[in-house]
Amino acid sequence: MKRTTTTVLGLLLLALAAQESYAMGGGRGGGFVAIGSDRKPIKSGDLKAVAPGNWDGKDQTVAQDGTAKPPLPEAIDIPALDTSRFDAIAEQLKLDDEQKQKLQSVKNELTGRREKLMTDQKNARESYLKSNNQVMVNQAAQEVVQSARACRQYDPNIQFTAELRRILTGEQYGKFRELGARK
Repeated sequence: MKRTTTTVLGLLLLALAAQESYAMGGGRGGGFVAIGSDRKPIKSGDLKAVAPGNWDGKDQTVAQDGTAKPPLPEAIDIPALDTSRFDAIAEQLKLDDEQKQKLQSVKNELTGRREKLMTDQKNARESYLKSNNQVMVNQAAQEVVQSARACRQYDPNIQFTAELRRILTGEQYGKFRELGARK
């Protein structure tokens, strides 16, 4: 009996909340508002110009079809691979042919990865600008955010130094640190 009473009371309170919300909306199904709230009910037309993550509706472009596009942030620039410090002292390190080949391979890989990330970011931004409905805008915005995050997290110079530590012998790396600090 107690469980039934609680369920009936819960349903009754829910019905009262819905009735008050209906009344606050002017009886036209104007939206759902919490009991005791002094806010106006939200109508579907009120949300047309609001984009996710930009709730104040400022600084965004709204197309004729109601598609909202917040402006894109600046593109993330990945620093270029700078091996000049290493190249200046490479002869003094007495690298063997295998080490030279590995280092050249690492340089090519890091430069290629940077170019791929920059191209992915450019393509994501272009896709965002070309998108013409809200679903495509949201999807393209996620791609822009992901590509920007990948660009922000990638530094080919840090990667190159880590690869140097792996390829060079302990003595060569110590000499690199010593001579590189003087330059």
